[in-house]
Amino acid sequence: MSVLGRATARAAEQLGLFKGARWYLREAPRTGAAKAETVLVGVPKTGPRPPAGDVRLLTPDDWAIQRSFSLRLHDYPLDFNVTRAKVLSMTEVEIRDGLQKMPTFVGMRDGAPVARVRLAPDEPGVLQLKGVLVLPEARGTGISDLTVRKALEWARDQGCGKVNLWVRENNKPAIDLYTRTGFRLTGETKPLAQEPSLSTLEMMVEV
Repeated sequence: MSVLGRATARAAEQLGLFKGARWYLREAPRTGAAKAETVLVGVPKTGPRPPAGDVRLLTPDDWAIQRSFSLRLHDYPLDFNVTRAKVLSMTEVEIRDGLQKMPTFVGMRDGAPVARVRLAPDEPGVLQLKGVLVLPEARGTGISDLTVRKALEWARDQGCGKVNLWVRENNKPAIDLYTRTGFRLTGETKPLAQEPSLSTLEMMVEV
């Protein structure tokens, strides 16, 4: 780290901007006569901590991981219209085919898959975020944010313009996650299929 970098970091901590947070400094490469720019990259005290983990895009050979996550969906009947019997009836070939048709991203911590996000075609230029699940033991670690962001990056790299989703109106943790990762409410609503007295809200982000 350069002398400038250390001074910048100390100044930031003295101001309380990143106190107690992990941070690092990135110096932009020098171009011509321009000076190198030092950028403080950190997490504000009120923001999420940097996640410990990574994200991988599942291939058909990862069909067992996809099956494992699908078996957990029936624990959340208001958010996923999936039964354990339905998942168990699916063959390996069917699961592999599903992974080829629907990009599926898994967040890993300590070598274990703990979060999942899927993308499905919705309309021209728009993909829909679906099947978002974070295992209880990984909640609050930041891995859900990382997994959603990686899915959005992939969508952008594929030339997609927007990604939308539908979320239960009283599912505050999910709404908070999507808001942190750039989604905004569109104003569109529809009844929740599993419980018509509740509504689902559409959120969307431009990628």
